[in-house]
Amino acid sequence: MESAFMKRIQLEDVQPCLTFPNNALTEMVQKCVLNNSLCIEPIHGSPNTKKMCALTSENRVCKYRLKLEDPDKWCDVSTSARNRITAVCNCFTYLRYIQQGLVKSETIDMYWEIVRLRKEIALAKLSL
Repeated sequence: MESAFMKRIQLEDVQPCLTFPNNALTEMVQKCVLNNSLCIEPIHGSPNTKKMCALTSENRVCKYRLKLEDPDKWCDVSTSARNRITAVCNCFTYLRYIQQGLVKSETIDMYWEIVRLRKEIALAKLSL
């Protein structure tokens, strides 16, 4: 995914959405999203007590956890952080499907779906 279009999406949408106060973890999340190697899952039986979100470094109710490069290390994340990551992952998944020839839609329909996915990234960044 090294086209000018992909570089623009990376610069305008992905980087702003996946930039969190925890710089080291931000870098790892961005790398894993690009490599399609990120795992996010709900924390079952999670109480509604606040704890530190690994990405935002804020006390939030963390109902999700993510695994990056270390298979034994999970990081608790808030719903807002999870939504930002999944919005970007959804966009990248669709773009990968297009590159692999799995999307059989008209060009204009693919364009509007990409626009919709970019809008979802923007909304997730704003926690909407």
